[in-house]
Amino acid sequence: FLLVGTVSEPNVLLDHSHVSFLPQIIGHDSEQTIYLINKEDRSFSYDFIYPSMNEGKMDDDLIVEPKFGQIQANSRQPIRLIFRPKQNRSYLYNLQCRIDNSIEQALILNIKGEGFSSLCSLQCERSNGSKMELSPNDMNELRFDSIFLNEISSKTFEIVNQGKYSFDYEWIFKENDDNVFVLTPMTGSVECSQKTSCVLEFRPKNKNHHFVQCQLQMKVMNGPKYQICLIGNSSIPNIQFSFLHYDFGPCFLYKAGMLEYSIELEISNHDMKEHTIECLYQNTPHLVCDYKTNSLHSKQANKCLLTFYPRECKQYHEQIKFEIDGLTLVNINIDGEGVEFKLEVVDQNQKVINLGALQSGKTVTKEINIVNRSRAPINNCLVLISNQYLQSHPNALYVLPTTPLSLRAKGGTATVQLKFSPKSRILSFNEQVYLKYGDFDVPIFAVKGSCQDYDIQLDTESVPFGAVVKECSITRKLVMSNRGDIGSRYQWNMSQLKDKPFSISPTNGYISPGMEITFDLIFHPKEIKQDFRCEKFECILENCKPLHVILCGSCVEVQPVRDPIVISTAVRSKEIGKPVTIKNTSNTLWTLTPIISGEYFSGPETVIIEPQSTRNYEVTYLPLSEGKHTGTMFFPLPDGSGLLYNLMGNAEAPKQSGKILREIPCKIQYVELLTVENWLKKSQRFHCIIETIKQDRQDASTVIKGLEYIDVPPKSKRDYKLNFYAYKECIQQIKVTFKNEQTQEYLWYELTFKCTIDKKNSAVGSIDITTIVRQQATYNIQLDNPLQQKVTFQGACNNQDILIPPDVVSIPANSQGIFNFTYLPLKSGKYDTRLEITCAELGLYTYILNLTALPPKPEHPLYFKTYLGTSQTLVAKFMSYARSKTDYNCEIDHPDFIVDRTVTAAPGSSPSNTEVTVDITYEPSQLGEIRTNLTISSTAGNDYVFPLYATGETPKPQGPIILRTGSNVAITFKNVFAQTLTYSFNVDNPLFHVHKTTEIIQARKSCRIIVGFDGSNTPQKADVMAKLVVSCPKSAGIKRNVQWIYYLKGVPS
Repeated sequence: FLLVGTVSEPNVLLDHSHVSFLPQIIGHDSEQTIYLINKEDRSFSYDFIYPSMNEGKMDDDLIVEPKFGQIQANSRQPIRLIFRPKQNRSYLYNLQCRIDNSIEQALILNIKGEGFSSLCSLQCERSNGSKMELSPNDMNELRFDSIFLNEISSKTFEIVNQGKYSFDYEWIFKENDDNVFVLTPMTGSVECSQKTSCVLEFRPKNKNHHFVQCQLQMKVMNGPKYQICLIGNSSIPNIQFSFLHYDFGPCFLYKAGMLEYSIELEISNHDMKEHTIECLYQNTPHLVCDYKTNSLHSKQANKCLLTFYPRECKQYHEQIKFEIDGLTLVNINIDGEGVEFKLEVVDQNQKVINLGALQSGKTVTKEINIVNRSRAPINNCLVLISNQYLQSHPNALYVLPTTPLSLRAKGGTATVQLKFSPKSRILSFNEQVYLKYGDFDVPIFAVKGSCQDYDIQLDTESVPFGAVVKECSITRKLVMSNRGDIGSRYQWNMSQLKDKPFSISPTNGYISPGMEITFDLIFHPKEIKQDFRCEKFECILENCKPLHVILCGSCVEVQPVRDPIVISTAVRSKEIGKPVTIKNTSNTLWTLTPIISGEYFSGPETVIIEPQSTRNYEVTYLPLSEGKHTGTMFFPLPDGSGLLYNLMGNAEAPKQSGKILREIPCKIQYVELLTVENWLKKSQRFHCIIETIKQDRQDASTVIKGLEYIDVPPKSKRDYKLNFYAYKECIQQIKVTFKNEQTQEYLWYELTFKCTIDKKNSAVGSIDITTIVRQQATYNIQLDNPLQQKVTFQGACNNQDILIPPDVVSIPANSQGIFNFTYLPLKSGKYDTRLEITCAELGLYTYILNLTALPPKPEHPLYFKTYLGTSQTLVAKFMSYARSKTDYNCEIDHPDFIVDRTVTAAPGSSPSNTEVTVDITYEPSQLGEIRTNLTISSTAGNDYVFPLYATGETPKPQGPIILRTGSNVAITFKNVFAQTLTYSFNVDNPLFHVHKTTEIIQARKSCRIIVGFDGSNTPQKADVMAKLVVSCPKSAGIKRNVQWIYYLKGVPS
């Protein structure tokens, strides 16, 4: 045999000839996968070997899995390569893979790698600015001391990467309750040779955070760990309040002039540092907190005045918040109750005390008891008389006691004594005796009386003519009036005017009761004199005491006036005014020392002028404040005369820090933030001055306020809150100046507020009113007048059901008033409308009225009672509120009643009405009670419904009807039923007869029953009695026979 064999290498290979691992952190794994590929039709064994390999590992830096095994024919076997460096260096391997243990058939794989470690440092900034290195091996401690609640203290960590590669870090808190410690950012990465910062903040929020301890850990990915113990100490500012709760108790509803209920809250600083205390409470109409935000120095105290103004009879509770350093809040609880002021006389018959008509010199005394029926005591009050009519007779009527009274609550009494002792004529008067409670007057009772006597008076006790130029004259009027009951002659004493420049006309005459005489007094001086005078110029009256008047005047010449020196410049800028020329007309040398008045004017202390020469003198103006300034400059001359000049300076303002234009809605509180910058390296306190530059009208309809002082730290900025409120549409231009009162340096802003009405949301409130149709509902709106002047309000509404009084509502300054309107609906339903109240000073107040008109209640019922065959008429009355002529339709749903189909009502003017009457006739057609309604309707409003109650009774006997022998009588009978019936007519005496015994009568129609008397057969002439019975069968709701009885009386002839 010939055997031929062919030897070839197995076609087994690796898919990579070399593998490179990325740089790997020491101690961490990096993995890659390669494939061993068998392209033969048989399987092979494989084994990875290396001279230094120990149990499949090469110094534990490189791991091969699986190290050996069997690879099937035509397959791929994955091989895992795991690189785990232990040192900070580069690695290189040549890995062999033997196939079927053949050394010659070894596959070579080249492997490269690098190991490295993270190089990190952590530093923390100290309070003095230096840095502290933290150790990864020890517990590091960081403290936050002397921190107030709600204050934030921070420290900065700096993470530095000193290695060749970037790394990630993470912060972890342990037991950080309430997030008192906040760190940002919590995670991140640091590039090689770079550093990053993290900020740790300590934020104590409540008393539980007085002492806080927390563990903080920073982990560097594949690097060191840092352990930090955080310790925080916080405290509350030691600010003491004199009370945290106050109850005013029952207090009278406040009205203008009443005694105020006030209490002082003392706020003291027991800390060693300064604190700023701000009151966050917004004043309400019933509680006002008078406190200005300012800095409270150590061991210093401020007072806050709390004033209670109850407006309604109810319990009040308010909470006033004080903020310390913008961080800590303190709550003050205030309680109180509003009660009515009820004071009256015990005997209601003493509301008017009549003292009668007295003669001069007589006296009358009255005693009146008063009682306090209020729930609050009345203390320190006086009982006074108005003296409206007795001003000229102050001692004629007086009241006792004159000392202050106090009346306990719920029944306290006091006795008031009146004494009337007139000394002169007093017309009939009507004075009011009132209780003066503070400046609030409470009327108690009225007093009236009179006294007759003479009363002739002059309208003035002196006539001053003032200064009059020589050779001129001036005339004054003097009026004499007789208010008494008796006339008198008068004569002026002209001897008193001898050698004096005064005259009068007329000089004598007669004055009747109720008459006035006007005198002309003339002053005509002829020489210069300071004082011309006639003391007690006398007018002699018949049977009366003389009258006196003082005449006085002076005579002067016109004085020349010099032009002032006017200088204008910017504030803190020097400016020299126009030179003043002084001439020396003598032959001696003048050394003048000018005297300059005025804070900002100055000049040379002396000026030397040669004989017969002139010299200019310049005055310097250096203002340190804005505005106009005045002064004088006086040069005393050697000859005894002097030169006087008036100085006028105008200091203009520096440039503004900003010009702000805002458009804001009316009646909305708006806050503008103004940036105040401190340009110095030390703290500055600025005095905040708010000035109005321009306003479209001269009124007080806008409120502008802010803190009086603001402290700004060195080289920093702080926002200033400017509060603005406008009552009506206007354009308000203001200037806000921030001035350092020590250096006089300041900055300022110009602001323009354009106040508009937001038409989409202009309503200041909504009012819900519910009433019944045709019943008035009155609503009172309380209006405030915060201005220092009297204002008026006028209302308008386009809904005819809203009735507004035509008179305007006037409210005094700083007071409250009531605007009332009436809702009188004529139709039921729900409607919405707008009520607009306008005030020229305070603008427009719009209220949304949610009106609900409920269906009307039935009117007063009408009761009918009559018997079958008769009728009864009653009148239904109702009030028509229609504002135009209206026809009302009347309808009754029962046939036994008769009423006119329509009635007409004349137009009425709101809120008046017109009474309308309707006649209703009841004609029963059945026995017993019936109930129905009269409905009166129109297009102008809801229906009027009158309940009708009627009772039909059995017919009563009628008669007697007298008949003579041989005569006939026709009796009218009506079928009252609603159907045609057959009636029978029977007479129980044969001496009487009827023409028909039965008859069919149509429904509600009448017939005539003819009855005759035949006469008596007996010789006696006595009257004959009989009974006519009309009956009908049961029908039409009649459950029993009904009979009508007519008594007949026959009279023999």
